[in-house]
Amino acid sequence: MERLGIKIIEGEYPRIILYNSDEVYLEISFVNNLDLYFIFNGANKSQKFIIDESNVRVYDIFNKLYNDLIDCKLPFDSDKERLRRLTNYSLLVQNNIITWKSDDYPFDIGPSFKIEKVSDIINITFDRGKENEYNINNRRVAVRIRNSGSLYHPFNANFMTLYHELCNLDLKQIYIDEIMDLRRIKK
Repeated sequence: MERLGIKIIEGEYPRIILYNSDEVYLEISFVNNLDLYFIFNGANKSQKFIIDESNVRVYDIFNKLYNDLIDCKLPFDSDKERLRRLTNYSLLVQNNIITWKSDDYPFDIGPSFKIEKVSDIINITFDRGKENEYNINNRRVAVRIRNSGSLYHPFNANFMTLYHELCNLDLKQIYIDEIMDLRRIKK
């Protein structure tokens, strides 16, 4: 597998493109409606996007998201037991798998993605949903993460933190940790 690449397309709200090839890539966008979208392009080729240690900085950011959500931890101080009782945490996390169903559609119909960690690989698997009327484009799957009125509120804050951390990566800077980790991976 090729090294995980990242592009940041500048604008009022930057778009993040993560890719292993030109045909299959994940776009993370914050748009004018102030919501975040995970858009998987290449769904006609694969349903899964893999994030591994070939790009340590991106992997670390997704690994933090994964671990924080599994541990029921928000980017700000919160009481875990209270969050588990008063939110839909049990719908979001089951058996160490994070499932976000698009906030655009009824819960059991629309597209979704699952994030799971297997060894040192983070798999994001996209599902088109059940209704054909929502599947206009067979090449992409879009999942909306609302910042207001989400079924999974307040855990949308974790995804916004991920987006901001990806936007703030200095892509021109090579970190010594990254070089050392790449050497370790190649052995």
